[in-house]
Amino acid sequence: MNGSKVPNLRFPEFDGLLMETSLENLCDRIGDGIHSTPMYNEFGDYYFVNGNNLIDGRIVITESTKKITKEEALKHNTKSLNENAILLSINGTIGNIALFRDEFIMLGKSACFLNPKPTVNRLFIFHSLRSKRIVNYYLSELTGTTIKNLSLKSIRATRFVLPSINEQKKITSFLSLIDERIETQNKIIEQLETLIKTISESLFSKELRFPEFNDEWKETKLKNECIINPKTAALKSEFIYIDLEAVVNGALVKKNNVKKSEAPSRAQRVLDDYDILFQCVRPYQQNNLLYRKVDDKQWVASTGYAQLKTQHSPSFFYYLLGIKAFNNEVVIRCTGTSYPAISSGDLGEIPISICSLKEQEKIATLLSLINNKVTVEKKSLLEYEIQRKYLLQSLFI
Repeated sequence: MNGSKVPNLRFPEFDGLLMETSLENLCDRIGDGIHSTPMYNEFGDYYFVNGNNLIDGRIVITESTKKITKEEALKHNTKSLNENAILLSINGTIGNIALFRDEFIMLGKSACFLNPKPTVNRLFIFHSLRSKRIVNYYLSELTGTTIKNLSLKSIRATRFVLPSINEQKKITSFLSLIDERIETQNKIIEQLETLIKTISESLFSKELRFPEFNDEWKETKLKNECIINPKTAALKSEFIYIDLEAVVNGALVKKNNVKKSEAPSRAQRVLDDYDILFQCVRPYQQNNLLYRKVDDKQWVASTGYAQLKTQHSPSFFYYLLGIKAFNNEVVIRCTGTSYPAISSGDLGEIPISICSLKEQEKIATLLSLINNKVTVEKKSLLEYEIQRKYLLQSLFI
């Protein structure tokens, strides 16, 4: 720990050394296990919440989150969580954190709760727990091999460096503004992604059409309109490899520079500009890609993808492969349980409807405009997250 106990970044109106204490001294109680909220709403639902439900400061309930009965809720209604509680994941997924906001939940054993004392600024504790020093401390305290675990003993022993209450408030107010902007940014992205899905479904189902087009769409099969897994050029001595983890939600999130001599056997699909990659293994994830050439290097994809070339609008076909109706057909044709997959032959047999090239281009242009807006908003989100990370590293010791 910094011997001077002074952060690297500080508001100018504050000075002097800071007090050091333990997290245990700042909380009335720290515990884990199954605990419910201190109230029960018989007209609402209770949910069983674990560490993976704690995302970026909030408890996130999804369709897969387990509901529990009124009887289960009342049985475990130990009133352990107070309205000031902070939740932290301690088993499996480590370090996820959320502020408790009186949600109707039972807390599973993969998360713990901290009840800060009334005299302590809850938000300061919350932001401190996301600081680099404390995160690194928790990582160093993990036990277990297959499933990692963080003990309550380690959590209680967490060292905190506390400024005055006025400085705590200033720091938390500043960081909360960043958090609010990040939350807003996430909502903007979510709304845009919902918009593009809604418009895509309407356009490809022909419920929505541009007024200048009224001709019938052609009923055909994917293999008749695209070349699937064409013969490609030979691999160069070194290339950029796209594996099944490299694409997420239509975006390339990583690239691997590999030598031919060290490349996996799946590295076979040499890409050209505007090729489409369709994820054949676990296709329900819909991690497809419209490849755009950005340099003179050779790019090669895994055989876990189907490579599609078309003389039509590639962007139109990329969005077509993402609609619900097409993916329902894909799922029907998948084989396997742990890693369901569709063969390229079965993929080609899927029936599709296509319009004229001009209408294809008009549809692709509209959807691309929204998609580009999503990309811009995601870049802004990343910038805010980088700012927050820097502040968490600099404002706390």
